[in-house]
Amino acid sequence: MNYQLSKEKFKAGKELQETEDLIAAYQFAQENSLSETNLLESHGVL
Repeated sequence: MNYQLSKEKFKAGKELQETEDLIAAYQFAQENSLSETNLLESHGVL
């Protein structure tokens, strides 16, 4: 049942975009020092 619900809720395009957003946020975090401004900016990517 959970599989059917998740299949309806999450479309392939949405999953791909979410994955790309996570990768972009991770790359930003790796390239920038930890600060409040950078934390908020990386959160904005998501």
